Amino acid sequence: MLAQNDKRQWQRVTCSPGLLLQNIEVRPEKGLLNLTGSEKFCSGELSQTEKRDLQRAVTSIVMTYNQIAAEHGETPISIHENHLEGDGKVYEDRRIPRKSNEKDYDYYHTLGVSYADNGKMLPHYHLEFNGTLNKHNVGIILDNLKHLGKQVIKKDILTEKEITAVLEKLPEHNGTPGFNAAMVREQRPLLPNEITDPTARVQRRDELEGDFISLSSHNTELAADKDRLFIRNAHMNSFRPAEPIFECFSAGQVSVIDDLRKIEKYLQSDNSESSGQLDFNELLAIHFSLNKALKELNGDASSTVEQRQELAARFGAGIEKIKQLVTS
Repeated sequence: MLAQNDKRQWQRVTCSPGLLLQNIEVRPEKGLLNLTGSEKFCSGELSQTEKRDLQRAVTSIVMTYNQIAAEHGETPISIHENHLEGDGKVYEDRRIPRKSNEKDYDYYHTLGVSYADNGKMLPHYHLEFNGTLNKHNVGIILDNLKHLGKQVIKKDILTEKEITAVLEKLPEHNGTPGFNAAMVREQRPLLPNEITDPTARVQRRDELEGDFISLSSHNTELAADKDRLFIRNAHMNSFRPAEPIFECFSAGQVSVIDDLRKIEKYLQSDNSESSGQLDFNELLAIHFSLNKALKELNGDASSTVEQRQELAARFGAGIEKIKQLVTS
């Protein structure tokens, strides 16, 4: 496919070494703001939770921004997550083909995709403003990201230097702004690492993940209105591994619990005919999911040895049942 988007419409600011962001890209006329994570996301330097902190920070800020913007008659922001074709149900259906959407790459990555030295695509977030970019609306997002990194996550996402460099490339806001960065900061909900209660912390993680998907779904609806085909899916999940598995598993917050329960139903009924509810490919996908979770158990420090042994036994029984189902 020939590129249809002009690189001259974009501006890129390279972030200082050591930050959670590697670069920030803006396309003012189209209302696009790209936030690209640093090499830390692919080098093994960050923990599983730290890898998700950036997404959670972006999500909480954008959701709060949208709530306040609606009160002041301002336009919202959506998040475009990725670049694969599908029908919007990739989260629920493994059988959707993962085919690259070239038009999508051209529109959002006109300057090219950023990769780590080891060849892995760096995690990135496309914030799509339903209007043009300006110093005011982008400034609110970047200022709050700086604050969350410094004060909450305890890892610098970006600094004043990057904010200044980005805003210099944007026009002034037309009219009198109805709200500011401080209002977003004051109304922002707590992030998981600001919560001490384990149950409440897991619940907040789940809520933020739902918010993130909602923002991406909103993008799909806006794109449909603009007669473009940009469909949400999960290509960035490789950069967002699960939280410590036992904490999430016990609270039902990861997909592996759904997979295990499906197979445990067959164990309880001991009826191989019930495998008709899952086809061969689905059983293989669940087999892979359970095997992966089983391997990760030993590295989990959020549970006791007894808890891990009990969970490992359930995984093992599920894996053996799948073998019976696919060979029967």
